[in-house]
Amino acid sequence: MSKNKNVGFFSWIKNIKNKILKKDIRNKNNNKKNLSLKIKKKSNNKFLTFLKKKLIQTKNKFSKIFKNTFFKQKINKKFLKKLKKKMILADIGLDTTKYILKKIKKKINFEESKNAIKIKDLILLEMKKILKKTKFKKIKRLNKPYIILIVGINGVGKTTLISKISNLYVKKNKSVILVAADTFRAAAVEQLQIWGNRIDVPVISGKKNSDPASVVYNALNIAIKKKVDYLIIDTAGRMQTKINLIRELNKIVSVIKKVNKNPPDEIMLVIDACIGQNTFNQAEIFHKSLNVNSLSLTKLDGTAKGGIIFSISRKFLIPIKYITLGESINDIQKFNYKKFIHAIFNKN
Repeated sequence: MSKNKNVGFFSWIKNIKNKILKKDIRNKNNNKKNLSLKIKKKSNNKFLTFLKKKLIQTKNKFSKIFKNTFFKQKINKKFLKKLKKKMILADIGLDTTKYILKKIKKKINFEESKNAIKIKDLILLEMKKILKKTKFKKIKRLNKPYIILIVGINGVGKTTLISKISNLYVKKNKSVILVAADTFRAAAVEQLQIWGNRIDVPVISGKKNSDPASVVYNALNIAIKKKVDYLIIDTAGRMQTKINLIRELNKIVSVIKKVNKNPPDEIMLVIDACIGQNTFNQAEIFHKSLNVNSLSLTKLDGTAKGGIIFSISRKFLIPIKYITLGESINDIQKFNYKKFIHAIFNKN
C-alpha cells in the first residue's frame, strides 16, 4: 500500500472515531439533561405536595370565602358586586380587587356568558401576572460575605425566619454568621443565640442597649476576614417612634456601605401574613425608607388568608423570596407564584 493510500486510510479511521466520540458525548449530555429534568420535575412535585399540605388552612379559608361563587352563576353586575366583596374578605384589598375586576371585564361578554365558572380562570390568570412581576432573582456578588439585612416590626417572626434561612445555607455547606443587632431587647438576642447553637452557627452580639450599628461593624469585619459566605443581620422592629427606627436602620446600612463599599445585597422585609391589610402600611414605610429589595412572608399556614400577597406585590413590586409554613426549622420554601396559586385554588 502506497504512502498516500496509508494516509487516506488512517484519516478515514480517524474520522470514524471522531464521529463515534461526538455521538457518545451527545448521548452523555442528553442523558445528563434528561436526568436533570427528572430531578427538577421530582423537586417541583415535592414542593407542590409540601405546599398543599402546609397551606391547607389558607386554602380552606379561600374555599369558604369563594364557596359556590363560581358555580351556576350568571355573569352580571350583581355577580361582580358579590365577587368584589368576597375578594376583599380574602384580604386581596380594595385597590387590587378593583384592578383585577377591571382587567376581567375587558375579557368577558356579559350577553354571551351564562356561567361564571369561566371567570375563575381569568382571576387566577391576573393573579399570576401580578406575582410573576415579583419573581426573585438572586443578586450575584463576587465578594464575600453576601449580606442580608432583615427588617420588619416586632412579632412578625424575623428571628425564627433567620434561623430557617441559615439552616438552608448550612445544608449547602455554606458558612454563616448571624448578627444580633436588636440590642434593645435581651430576649431577641437570647432567642437568636439559641437558634445559632441549634444549627451550629456563630452569633455576634453586643452589650444591652449598645449601638446596633457598632455590632454590625464588628460582625462585618469578622465576616470579611474569615471570608464567610453569608452575614445575616437581625434588627429591631420597635422603638419610641417610627422615625427613630428608620434612622437606626439607615445608620446600619451606612456602616455596611462604609466597610463593604456596597450596601447590603438584600434588605429583606419580613411580613406576618396573619395581620392582613395592616401589613400594607408596614411595607410602604420600610420600602420607602430603605429601598427593600426582597420580601418574605411568615405564618402563612395559620390564620392567614394569604390575599395580602397580591396587594403588596402589585403596589411595591418587591421580589418575594421565602414563605414559612410552620414552626419547624425546615418549614420554609422559596416562593413559587405558580405553585402558590395552584396550591390554594385547585382541588388536586
